[in-house]
Amino acid sequence: MAEKDLPTFDPAEGEDGPQVVEVLGTAVTETINLTDVLTTADLTTSASFDLREIKQAEYGKLLQSVPIPVLFIDPRGTIVFVNKAVSIVAEDEWKILGTSFPELFPDAREIKHVTRILEAVFTERTPRTFKGVLKIGKQKIWGRTHLRSIRVKEQQLVLALVEDLTPEKRRLLLNEKYKKLVDLLSIGIVEFALTRPVTTELPREEALARILQARAVDGNAEFARIHRFGRINELLGTRLKQLFPLEGENRALYHTWIRRGFPICSAETKEASTRGTTCYLENTLIGIVKNTRLLGFWLAKRDITERQALREETLRAQKLESIGILAGGIAHDFNNILSGILGNINLARMWTNAQEKATSDLSKRKKACFVPKT
Repeated sequence: MAEKDLPTFDPAEGEDGPQVVEVLGTAVTETINLTDVLTTADLTTSASFDLREIKQAEYGKLLQSVPIPVLFIDPRGTIVFVNKAVSIVAEDEWKILGTSFPELFPDAREIKHVTRILEAVFTERTPRTFKGVLKIGKQKIWGRTHLRSIRVKEQQLVLALVEDLTPEKRRLLLNEKYKKLVDLLSIGIVEFALTRPVTTELPREEALARILQARAVDGNAEFARIHRFGRINELLGTRLKQLFPLEGENRALYHTWIRRGFPICSAETKEASTRGTTCYLENTLIGIVKNTRLLGFWLAKRDITERQALREETLRAQKLESIGILAGGIAHDFNNILSGILGNINLARMWTNAQEKATSDLSKRKKACFVPKT
C-alpha cells in the first residue's frame, strides 16, 4: 500500500485536527486475569509468566490464531508480544518487539495522545478504543485500536487489538469527494438501489418490472430542482417509475438499455417546466454491473432547453439560408432564360421592316424582359 494513498486525517476532526481520535472510553474498571487460563507449564520456576514463551503456551496459540494484529504492552509502553497477524501489515512482525507502542504513531502530537490513553488504561484499568494512523514496520495503516488491561500473576499488561480500516477509510474519503463533486455538477443525478440484482438472462419485461421498482438512495440538489423539490432528501425512497415513467421516448430508452446489457444509454424528452413552458431534458441511464448482473444504477438528467433553443435557431437560420440559395439559383436560371428570349427578339427585329406592326410588338416584348427601376 503506497503511503501517498493513505488518508491522513479523520473527516470528523477537520484537516487540522489530530489523527488519533478517541472514540470510546468507559468508567467501568475491567481487567482480564489470565492466570487461571495458564497451566503450570506456562510458568517459569519463579512462578511468573515468561512472555518469551507465549507462542508455545495454550493461550499463546489462541492469540496466534486471531486474524487481526494482537500486541502485549508492559507498563513502560514497550511491546513485549505480537502475534502472526501483524505480518499482514508488517514484513517481519518480530521487528517491532521491544519498541515503544506510542511510537507506532508517526506524529509527535499523536504519540502524546496515545501515551495518555495507555497510561489511563494501566491506572484506571478501563478499556479504551481509538482510531489513528499507525506505522508498523515500513507500512502505514489507518487503524482502530482496542486497549484492555490484563494481568498475569502479579504482572499487569495491556492487550492491544489493531483493526486495519484503511480500505474503509479510503472508501469514506472517496465517497466524501464524490459527494462534493456530484453536488457541484450542473447535471441532475440520482442513485437507485434494487431489491434484487437483475441479470441479462431475465425476460425483458421481468427485468423492466424489477428496475422500475428500484428506489432512490442518493443524489444531488440539481436533480431535486429538475423535479421541483427543494432538497434531494425529499426524493429519497421514491421509485424509479415515479421519476422516470415508462412512457414516450422513455420506453425505447429502457428497452435499449436492457437489451444491450445496461451500458450508458441516453435519450431526449420534452416535458413541462415549473414555469408552465416546455423544457427539454437529456436522460441517461448508467448501470452498475458485475458479471452481467445489474446491482444498481444511476439516472442522470440534464436540462438542455437552451441547447435545444439554439439548435432550433440554427436550424431556422439554415433553412433561411437554403431558401436564399434556392431563390438565387432560380433567379440565375430565370436570367438565363430571359437572355435567350432577348436574343431571339433582337434577331427578329433585325429581319423585320421598321414600318411593320411586328416591330412595335417586338419592342414591347423586349421592354417586358427588364425589371422597371423604382
